[in-house]
Amino acid sequence: MQLALQQRALALDQCNLVTYGKMQVWHERLIRARLEAPPEGFTKPSFKQLIAADKKLFLELAARTKDGIQSTAAAGPSTF
Repeated sequence: MQLALQQRALALDQCNLVTYGKMQVWHERLIRARLEAPPEGFTKPSFKQLIAADKKLFLELAARTKDGIQSTAAAGPSTF
């Protein structure tokens, strides 16, 4: 799973949509949520829940970029 997420981060970075570093932070958060012990009285999130959270992130990004993403060669994506 980690390799697939890493490849996705590289692809998004190559397309100048989101920087590799920012996507890696998100991916690490997803993985950490699954691997760390939950607080007492809670259970670990399921893979289905993690996928739903990931989809929600992309829906939020889509909503914030309805007018398009302006990118420059020097700066990369200007909206993130």
